[in-house]
Amino acid sequence: MLLRVERRKAAEAMRRLRALGLLDRSRRVRRGAVCVEIPLRGRPPGGMGELLEGEVEAKYRQVPPYERVKAAARLPEELERLLPDRWERLGRVLVLKLPGKLQEHKLEVASAYAGALGVETVLQDISGSRGVLREPTMEVLLGHRTETVHTENYVRYCLDAARMMFSSGNMSERIRMGKTVRPGETVVDMFAGIGYFSLQMAVHGRPGAVHACELNPASHHYLVKNIRLNRVERVVRPLEGDCRQVAPEGVADRIVLGHFDSVDFIPKALRVLKPEGGVLHLHCLCRQDRLPEDAWGRALRKIEGAGMRAGLLHCERVKSFKPKTWHIVLDIGVG
Repeated sequence: MLLRVERRKAAEAMRRLRALGLLDRSRRVRRGAVCVEIPLRGRPPGGMGELLEGEVEAKYRQVPPYERVKAAARLPEELERLLPDRWERLGRVLVLKLPGKLQEHKLEVASAYAGALGVETVLQDISGSRGVLREPTMEVLLGHRTETVHTENYVRYCLDAARMMFSSGNMSERIRMGKTVRPGETVVDMFAGIGYFSLQMAVHGRPGAVHACELNPASHHYLVKNIRLNRVERVVRPLEGDCRQVAPEGVADRIVLGHFDSVDFIPKALRVLKPEGGVLHLHCLCRQDRLPEDAWGRALRKIEGAGMRAGLLHCERVKSFKPKTWHIVLDIGVG
């Protein structure tokens, strides 16, 4: 797939596509006298230019990272096929998930990825995010420094990759939140983490205030650090503790509930909204064959049980969570 834009708009289009992770760096940009055709990895937002079917020549002088990994690992063919072709790169730290048959070779595999991708530290994700504090179980395979700074859509996130998760699959939703917030709004982020959504809204929107609640002390530490790093101290107010205790009530125009158990926190969220109501961005898991009726039905019962009315404004599919199950976000108008 290609995006055709006017030559004078090409630099800005490529900058935006890089920020969205949609620029296909393995292919050459085709430049003409009037227009430029840019290779894509996925469908871009509307209005950027004309979409074309087709491909342009590959950059044969550059070996794709995965091919460099396979060459450096030097594993038997039956094991080489098991090398992960997906990973999380967070600044100078790489996070991998290795299948069982590669565990005996995990140190040389980590060294191959580090050399091919130019990172200092390689971690193995053993469990993913679990528990009330949403803490992962990580094993350090290579290197020592697990604190890193990851940049996404011109927002800088400092984090300890061994102690907290950062999913690139949620990038589109983080960017969407930065575009959704309205000037002057008061936002409450009930599960702020290190500032995943709060920072995007503060940097790219013009909210009056963002109240960012976080229970995990380690994540709260980095939330405070990231507020300073992105110079949004006047906008984002970090609140440490259970959102059911620390979130201010009666103040919010918009609430972000970025936890899969968010439906259980709707009663508190309704008290956090201004008396005239507002918008909830409710994250949840939903079966593919019941999208979005199952999740919407559960949310609506909670809202109507509190004596309020609601309408489903939008359902955003974030990513496939597991077979036949999607991570979705329900945008709910409450009055």
